[in-house]
Amino acid sequence: MTKSSLILKVAKELFTQKGFKATTMDEIAKRAKINKALIYYYFKDKNTLYSEIFRISLNEILSTIKQIDPQKPLDAFFTYIKAFCQFAEKDSGFFAMLMGELSTSAKHMPQLALEMFLQAVGILNEILKEGKRIGVFREVNTLTIHLTIIGTISFIVCSREIRNDTERIKKAPQFLKKEPESLCREIYLTITEGIKNESI
Repeated sequence: MTKSSLILKVAKELFTQKGFKATTMDEIAKRAKINKALIYYYFKDKNTLYSEIFRISLNEILSTIKQIDPQKPLDAFFTYIKAFCQFAEKDSGFFAMLMGELSTSAKHMPQLALEMFLQAVGILNEILKEGKRIGVFREVNTLTIHLTIIGTISFIVCSREIRNDTERIKKAPQFLKKEPESLCREIYLTITEGIKNESI
């Protein structure tokens, strides 16, 4: 692992656990077992480091969904959801960072991240528009659909640890612990049932 990759890995762990404000460059250096000056060699400041973590994560998602063909809206919609689900299983820390940002009105959300989110929502909008045009979807609010997808994924992956903590939630019903075999398919089926054009 390169030094820059190590810094990004450790920084993401700390940002996930403590949030942007509470994480310090000293702490990142200490956990990575490197000199703090090395962090500044690769990254101008904490904001730049934070922004790079968001850029890398969102770029991975975007690289997948940019290949989606909206001309087949049902398939495209499933692929859109699947891209976020697969990334969440691979990198739940990013979704924890995202939820942390939303809980503080996105005060530290990098501008680049916001622009990349807009690209993602734009792709979803094209899928939904095409679905409406050919008659498989009814008129829907794109933002509502996007947040339903992201919100569901985020809460599932970020609540997993507490839901599986049998000591703390001894009397929790079993359904809180049992997740669908395929989260992306569960989300897809639930949403498409609600947005499908009832006239077909």
